[in-house]
Amino acid sequence: MILFFTGTGNSAYIAGKISQTTGDRVVSMNDKIKAGDCRRVECDEKLVVVVPTYAWRIPRVVLNWLQQTKFPEAKKIWFVMDCGGEIGNAAKYNQELSRQLHLSYMGTAQLVMPENYIAMFGVPGKA
Repeated sequence: MILFFTGTGNSAYIAGKISQTTGDRVVSMNDKIKAGDCRRVECDEKLVVVVPTYAWRIPRVVLNWLQQTKFPEAKKIWFVMDCGGEIGNAAKYNQELSRQLHLSYMGTAQLVMPENYIAMFGVPGKA
């Protein structure tokens, strides 16, 4: 299963591309988080979490939701983090979260996307 959280569409796009290759089901965390829906999630042994990077970590709302939600069949977890430049030391925190969730940490991948945090940076050009 591929879980994603997105604010601008980058993570949704990445999750869809991963699914095209793996055939895994894609589930948005956005509506579940907004609704406070922390009910158990039926999945297979693999979880892939696709999220934007917020202050060199996964978004706090995603962290809280993952800590409150049960994934009884899951055994392994991967993280894919999109960013405008880098994810810093996010892997360290993802590894700790994996331990808290009792899942085998399989790694964190960084995907650099066009910078779209317009509170600090200009709007990207068409190129």
